[in-house]
Amino acid sequence: MKLHHKSRIKVRINETDLAGVVHYSNYFVYFSIAHWDLLESIGLSFNTFMNLTVRPTIIAAYCEYKSPAHYGDVLEVEVKVEEVKRKTVKYTYEIRREKDNVLIATGYSIHVFIDTTTGKSVEIPDWIREKLEVKHK
Repeated sequence: MKLHHKSRIKVRINETDLAGVVHYSNYFVYFSIAHWDLLESIGLSFNTFMNLTVRPTIIAAYCEYKSPAHYGDVLEVEVKVEEVKRKTVKYTYEIRREKDNVLIATGYSIHVFIDTTTGKSVEIPDWIREKLEVKHK
């Protein structure tokens, strides 16, 4: 099985509209939280990247909305490392409401590694690639 991680997120009032429905833009925030939780679980925290000149940056993001989430819902966000290429990583996401397992949204993001001193894309360092390509049961 591909490298994956699940994060639990409780919907806060500021993430909703006046009807208590989660605003569409917040699903990308939920994806990002799960993404960083996954990286942290394999020893690649945000601070790790802040101390490097090679960092990932998002070049594409997509979300398909399946069912609304509401204020107070507890969401389970699963992220998987879908594909690791020479310079990019594709992550896929699935958000489900915890209490009834209803599928709320699916999506993906593609991250390219850049050299912060030049702004140019670079190959993923081997030590990072090794962590991302680990298979889990």
